[in-house]
Amino acid sequence: MSLWTWIIGIGAALAVGYTLGRRRGLRAAARGAGGTILPSPSVRWLREAYGALGVWTLGRGESALPEAALDTGLAAAEAELVEGRLKQATVGVVGAVERLERGVLIVERLGDRLAAMLLPTGTGSAGVAGEKLDRVRNDLQALLEAMAYRGVAEELTSSGSATVDTPGTLALGLAFELEQQLGVETIVAVLDGGIVRVMGTSGRADRRLLGTQLPADSPLALVARGEVPVIRTPLSPTGEAVGDRRHRTGHAEVFVLRGDRDIPIGAVSMGLAGDGRLAPPAQQMASQILKIAGPKLWASIRLERERAAARTDALTGLPNRRGIEEIMGMVGLTGVGTTGGALVACDLDRFKSLNDALGHAAGDAAL
Repeated sequence: MSLWTWIIGIGAALAVGYTLGRRRGLRAAARGAGGTILPSPSVRWLREAYGALGVWTLGRGESALPEAALDTGLAAAEAELVEGRLKQATVGVVGAVERLERGVLIVERLGDRLAAMLLPTGTGSAGVAGEKLDRVRNDLQALLEAMAYRGVAEELTSSGSATVDTPGTLALGLAFELEQQLGVETIVAVLDGGIVRVMGTSGRADRRLLGTQLPADSPLALVARGEVPVIRTPLSPTGEAVGDRRHRTGHAEVFVLRGDRDIPIGAVSMGLAGDGRLAPPAQQMASQILKIAGPKLWASIRLERERAAARTDALTGLPNRRGIEEIMGMVGLTGVGTTGGALVACDLDRFKSLNDALGHAAGDAAL
């Protein structure tokens, strides 16, 4: 056997041994406390900074366990309780606080992603002092903003046409992508049945705008409806939809956002100091980002509408059985801090006689 054969054989053995050892190490590293997946450093650092029993993040529709960093003293059953509630409460939760056996659970939402922190009992006379609670909420929001950008920036720049996130998360990701790449204060608005709403804001923009319906004559609304392709204005692109006392300088440039077949689906505002004009290279980059993001956002909007239709009665607009079951499943967390509520069931006797006498159109109108 030649010397080269020995060298190649020894090298191959070392490579196989290294690969197997690395795989075993990765498998061991992927198991966190309580069997959850290894968290990103920011999740772990946030838990350690507050001495929390756990920090979780979860996006709507995710089938895997939430990304989590857990204290070694937190029992698996307690972690599963929190994870189960997060999976149920992927919509409608903002600033929820709930007392559990081991501590106080604080939940924040940004778009369609949740973040939660479980603080141990005894962190304050009322569970969590007001100032500390505000800090926790602000830090959870900052974590959500970072994760929205991290996940959706990859989705926006991927070559595939399929979308894996909800419209709210994609809009937030688009806003953060533009701010990150171009240094502009960004607002993303989407056209929905003639109404234009803010669906995404970057870190520099006013977060209170999220979900706000914009005035019909605002620059964002005009561009979103396709009346003009672009507007550059020194005024607020939202038409002062939310009161803001900050003294602003500079301009905002508003561009149309297009979906399939070049149809306008919304608009994006980018604010800059001075005359607000993007340099030619920045214009080219912004145009490319919007060209990629538009069809992905539109595909996600269509999917969201189909899901909503499956949970809603087409005649009355009320939740159907599936929708009611989803809502009732979230009561355990979303009901925190409310004054109460009731489920009312009505049985309309002899309703068929109304249809027979006046026709089904009258019956539909009555319903």
